[in-house]
Amino acid sequence: MSKFKAQPKPSDTSHSWDTPQRQSPVAILILFLKTLWRVIQSFWPVALIYFFRREEEGSSFVLLYILLGLGLLSVLIAVLKFWFYTFSITEGSLHIQSGWWKRKRLSIPLKNIQGVQLEQDVWQRLFKVSKVSFDSAGSSQVEAQMDALAIPKAEKLKEIILQQKENMLPDNDCDADTEENEKISEPALKKQAIATQTYRLDTADLLKLSLSANHLEAFFLLIALGFRIIDDLGELIGSQEEELMQSYADEALKQSIISILLGLVLLAFVSVIISAGRTLFKYYDFKLIESSQNWRVSWGLTTRQQQIIPFSKIQMISYQSNWLRRKLDFWIVSVHTVGQVKAQNQEKHSLPFTSLSKVLSITQNYLSKKTFEGKDSRNIAKVYWIRKTLLLVLPLALLLAAGAYFLIHPYMAFLGLPLLLYGAVYYHQWQQNFQWTCSQKGLWLCSGVWGRKHSLLAWHKIQQIKIQQNVYQHRKHLADVYLISAGGLVILPYQKLKIAQKLQDEILYQIESKQEKWM
Repeated sequence: MSKFKAQPKPSDTSHSWDTPQRQSPVAILILFLKTLWRVIQSFWPVALIYFFRREEEGSSFVLLYILLGLGLLSVLIAVLKFWFYTFSITEGSLHIQSGWWKRKRLSIPLKNIQGVQLEQDVWQRLFKVSKVSFDSAGSSQVEAQMDALAIPKAEKLKEIILQQKENMLPDNDCDADTEENEKISEPALKKQAIATQTYRLDTADLLKLSLSANHLEAFFLLIALGFRIIDDLGELIGSQEEELMQSYADEALKQSIISILLGLVLLAFVSVIISAGRTLFKYYDFKLIESSQNWRVSWGLTTRQQQIIPFSKIQMISYQSNWLRRKLDFWIVSVHTVGQVKAQNQEKHSLPFTSLSKVLSITQNYLSKKTFEGKDSRNIAKVYWIRKTLLLVLPLALLLAAGAYFLIHPYMAFLGLPLLLYGAVYYHQWQQNFQWTCSQKGLWLCSGVWGRKHSLLAWHKIQQIKIQQNVYQHRKHLADVYLISAGGLVILPYQKLKIAQKLQDEILYQIESKQEKWM
């Protein structure tokens, strides 16, 4: 059983954490709303059918009874989930019991907890509660979460878990060798005394970041959503109504192509508003506090999030910028960690910074860019872009030309030519911009076409190295190098075989000779 250097002071906590306790009663409302939303998502087509096609008498009352029953069932499920969910901290572990039909007990050693995140949506901020989630090493999912804890209690729980995690020692280090433990703790105390740095986004920076977001992604999402809505309506309405709508659509298409172009322009404008607003809401009041051991990050307007990113958990760091953001000197730092949460776009932590100098300053705790100064950079074989164009772009261009020739008009077959030219330019530019270099500590990689992406990977974070060749590469003595870490994958394509083998030997030597922990 693990012991601790020091127990929390009685004045530090107003709760007895070793006794099972429940969440805030507001959790019943949160759980009810979540359950009700799932029900609405599942049964809204049925509700629309009853609303638009009331052919039988009393069908509206049947719908009302169904909705009332589902609402009462949601309330009952929320109350049961709240009542049977308890948590406590005893013997160096976080214990969570849940389930009313099938009982479940989860125990997470505090030393394995890699992060404690606090998150607030609109309802949670209204009732002054917070969602608390935990993740541990080697897990790609949320280990556990609490839907509603009072904010002071959530903050204290996070503080106690992280404090006990840092103070925890193995059994053979607690009772014996006390003097040695004191010697070890002195540098740790000095390290904690290092002044922290704080990074923020002001209003002007937030607006620039929002306007320079990836609006093209929102544009295609809106188009896909429109097609999905049309398909759903086609399934709900009758065949006569569907034929009438189709005739109206065909007539509008015949009347004017200008109206279609205006519609696309309007859709593009709406997509810009949506993507800019999404970025604005996400990074509102962004703040990063850098200490000697971790980053404390908080952001969000409607959904407020707080995360702690320990340096030991970071596996790989990349920072990137599109063409417009490069002109404004805006960069998004992506922190790839072990035990990432694969939900709600949290596969990696994305942190915005207003200059490249700040990015280099914040990333030097993981791998300093100075270690690569004076090192020769390498790229990839020039044949890469030629093969990509011939094997990937050319078939797509021919397929587009054939489709336009037979389905639209023979003169429209030229549409395949712009695609072929763009693909050739794209892969040629990507090959020209691809550079990588390495030092005794790790690898630095730069790639991109119109924007730029830089990746940093320390050698001791690598879990596996793989050299792969296809038939053409084997004949030309080329190879692809795969560097696999717990936080992501780095690929060096079309490298000379001798360089790939030399890189593999160098990485294995650095890992085995230094014996550094990967987390």
